[in-house]
Amino acid sequence: AVRAMTMERELRIDAVNRANRFVADWQARARLLKRLERSGDDAAASRVKDGMTRMTRSLQRDPQLESLLRNRHKELGIGPPKGASLSHELQGYLSRSRSRGLGR
Repeated sequence: AVRAMTMERELRIDAVNRANRFVADWQARARLLKRLERSGDDAAASRVKDGMTRMTRSLQRDPQLESLLRNRHKELGIGPPKGASLSHELQGYLSRSRSRGLGR
């Protein structure tokens, strides 16, 4: 029983570290994306968006991580999830980002 509890604790700690890493990576990419969009570097912005899209898709395969991140929606730059999965909310964020650049 002690061994099982120790393993569960390690998994939980690892999940928290994964969530922290995801948030830090997302924030860094979001800042880079905004900078690239402002400068008009559409090719580089597209590559950053593609990377962020891959990040959102990875959440679909990691429900534990997605669950931890739902409570950190403000840090990810989105409003509270409205029933849809967090990965869909983040993809919506990227869609809004794309549509902002069309009016240049």
